[in-house]
Amino acid sequence: MAYDIDFKMELVVEVLGGRKISEVAQEYDIPKGILSRWKRDFLDGGRSALGSKNNSETKSELKKLKEENERMKKIIGEKETQIEILQKKNRGRTKYF
Repeated sequence: MAYDIDFKMELVVEVLGGRKISEVAQEYDIPKGILSRWKRDFLDGGRSALGSKNNSETKSELKKLKEENERMKKIIGEKETQIEILQKKNRGRTKYF
């Protein structure tokens, strides 16, 4: 289940404010391990770290997106070249209409 960053922040603030992780986790029906990770992520990277997936997943997704972007650029370049070739061929033809 995906949790809203504000919700995560609210729970982390409660823990940092002195409440036990087990109490907060039980109250909100969140696994203790997840709440511990949110706390650790927040302490390591601030509020924005709560909005992202774990670092290795994010890097992997970014790599895949960059590779896909490069493939798309190549395809677009090939299509533009094909269009230019077809346009040049059509300019050289005489129309008999």
